Amino acid sequence: MLAVTLAVYCPELSVTADEGTVTADEGAGSSTGLCEHHPEHTAECGYSEAVEGHLCEHVHDEQCGYKEESEDPYEEGHPCGHVHDDQCGYVEAKEASPCQFDCEICKEKEAVTETSENEDNLMAAAYARTAAESAPSFVFDDISKILTINPGDDGVIGQNLLDQPDFYKWKQEAVKVIIDGDITAIGSITEDESDNWGGVFGIWSKLQSVEYNGTSDFIVGDYAFWACSNLELFPFEHVTDIGSEAFQQTAIKEVVLPNLTGNIGDCAFWFDSALRFPYRRGAPATERERFHTLILPILIFRMQKR
Repeated sequence: MLAVTLAVYCPELSVTADEGTVTADEGAGSSTGLCEHHPEHTAECGYSEAVEGHLCEHVHDEQCGYKEESEDPYEEGHPCGHVHDDQCGYVEAKEASPCQFDCEICKEKEAVTETSENEDNLMAAAYARTAAESAPSFVFDDISKILTINPGDDGVIGQNLLDQPDFYKWKQEAVKVIIDGDITAIGSITEDESDNWGGVFGIWSKLQSVEYNGTSDFIVGDYAFWACSNLELFPFEHVTDIGSEAFQQTAIKEVVLPNLTGNIGDCAFWFDSALRFPYRRGAPATERERFHTLILPILIFRMQKR
């Protein structure tokens, strides 16, 4: 009865009868609004924290004048005249009021920071796209067994091929390689030939031809196609320099080098049985072995079957 009475005759206490405490809406004023330019709240900013309410604990007595209504029509009830004080424990619940201070300086800094971050993100994305576009790509067709290489901006086919996870699969299966773009080198030519032992395409035993869709000339490094025993066709017209043993033990039938500006390395075409060299008739074996050190603007080797 006491709880119901309190709810009826103390209307300023907006709580339910069975609650012991009252709290302002959660989340209101959760943002303090403080910054280096507004370090403390003031009356002007309008900020106030939420206040947890408490029920009035007043018990009706003679002083409050409360009289309960009676069924007797001649006896009227009287509302409680109690005024909340420190003794009754009543506390009115209040919602938080957010800070209304709007710092233009901080807003400008945030806008600059956000713009800078957006620009950084755009630049990073652009760099990523550029890197992806300029990076070499390798596509292998499992049906035709053709490996297509887009060399990218680097222009060198070397370690980037060796690092591919399917390299050994291609090495065992590829019958043709298509280089779909300009290159400057296949492998490299070094003073220490052991650095390139095996070559970029060394021992690709099923490889029959290399097709070049670029326009630039390039070098062929040491051991680049060493022991490619079925290799017959290669774009020699774009070759400027050939490393040691680059085409040793291949099935090359014709070599035309119109743009040769460098060397033909030691044993570059050694044991290429399908290739007949233009030796001087009756030349000794020692002279025939020296063909690999020639430096000529144009070399033409043609195969003539007997």
